[in-house]
Amino acid sequence: MTEFGALIFPTDYAMHPVEPAKAIDERGLDSLFFPEHTHIPASRRSPYIAEKMRSN
Repeated sequence: MTEFGALIFPTDYAMHPVEPAKAIDERGLDSLFFPEHTHIPASRRSPYIAEKMRSN
């Protein structure tokens, strides 16, 4: 059973996952976790589908 671990949310501004993995291993921690969704779109704007359908 995991006693102690760490979590990293890898983004384009975060360190490469290998670096914290090595540090965690060197310190004797048991695990390294990554969230399920690591990428979020830069923009959430998308065209309204009904407008596209009307123009056809």
